[in-house]
Amino acid sequence: MAINLIENVQEKQLFNAHETVVLALSGGVDSMVLLDVLRQCNITFVVAHVNHQRRLESNREYIEIETFCKQHSIPFEGYILPKKLQGNFHHEARLLRLIFFQKVAKKYNTNKVVLGHHLDDQIETFFMRLVKGVSFLTLSGMPLKQRYENIILVRPLIDIDKQTLLDYANNNNIRYFEDLSNKDQRYTRNRYRKLLAFFRAENNQFNNHFLSTVTSLNHVSEIITKQSTAFLEKYLENNTIDIHEFLALNPLLQEHVMSLYLSRFDCQLTIAKPELMAIVEMLKSKNNFVYAIHDVYTLHKEYDVFFVKTKDKINPFSLKIETVGTYFLPDNKTLVVSNDKSANNEPNQVELWYNNSVFPFIIRHRKPGDWIQFSYGKKKLKDLFIDLKIPPHQRDSFWLVSQGSQIIAIPSLQLVYHQKQGNHKIFIYEV
Repeated sequence: MAINLIENVQEKQLFNAHETVVLALSGGVDSMVLLDVLRQCNITFVVAHVNHQRRLESNREYIEIETFCKQHSIPFEGYILPKKLQGNFHHEARLLRLIFFQKVAKKYNTNKVVLGHHLDDQIETFFMRLVKGVSFLTLSGMPLKQRYENIILVRPLIDIDKQTLLDYANNNNIRYFEDLSNKDQRYTRNRYRKLLAFFRAENNQFNNHFLSTVTSLNHVSEIITKQSTAFLEKYLENNTIDIHEFLALNPLLQEHVMSLYLSRFDCQLTIAKPELMAIVEMLKSKNNFVYAIHDVYTLHKEYDVFFVKTKDKINPFSLKIETVGTYFLPDNKTLVVSNDKSANNEPNQVELWYNNSVFPFIIRHRKPGDWIQFSYGKKKLKDLFIDLKIPPHQRDSFWLVSQGSQIIAIPSLQLVYHQKQGNHKIFIYEV
């Protein structure tokens, strides 16, 4: 029985009569069919097109789509990606697309971004994730509606197979662009497309069986998500999760808590089950660690908690101090070196005895081999931070007063090595 796309989309009740939505239009058959369906459903929309500059045809397609929109009085917003992106191209390109869609949505006072993902995309993603070994619950696939930060991603065609879209395009004379790279077997997704023909040849009800399975997975996911969300809500304010409580969870809940937690940073960020199991084992140890989850994110274990954050970009900085004065530091902090004690009794103030040799000294962040002298002897800075239980991710942010590899003061910790020679004092404090 042929599917009526117009009725199919209308029955899903995804759109309000008077709202404007953003259509992410690639120019392929899926998004061009979706454009026609939205017009037939009298949905008000604006086209958002991204030129990835990865194919020779990209610039021509950009111009043709813009011209088409002008001819049909459809608002058009275009974005051309930089030719060279740092890191993983697909990841960076996806993030830039989402940022672009968010900006377009804000400009047109809407929060809905409509995507052309269809059933074949869903099936391919399912098996790619299955082979990769991701969490069981991520096999439920791409949902019909999905929140990403301040927008809602809507996929009206997610239960429609590509052949139906091709038939619709041919029957309604819809022009679309074919990406020849979709036939290039060097790309993983293209190789998985061969599976679909095999499955459908084995059973002509394969699409229905797959949709039924995904629906059941979604029901299971809803139950698990409620429990996982309730668990995470306790830790969202300070973005740290108690390790003991996490390890007490059922293994399936552990998977989903981690998956849900990562999705708060990037809706496409997933983790393979073997990798998750390795992380769980590391969390059981007493050692602190930093683990690269992705090109952009790292997971930190610090004593009894763990958390995810974006990778730090450390810019080495040092400043030579040769006299009293006020010195401005890169992280919006100010260091005051004075002959007089602060009248405001600054909490980060240290008192340093000095003689003629105390100047110059250096203000900087820590380096390997740093040490500090106490009355009972010398101590490595690394060991001092461990003793004070300073979280590892904070240790590089402390401003140190040093002479060579010897630390003579850490103002924010009110730690100081007193030089007993001389009859004067200087006071060092952060504001």
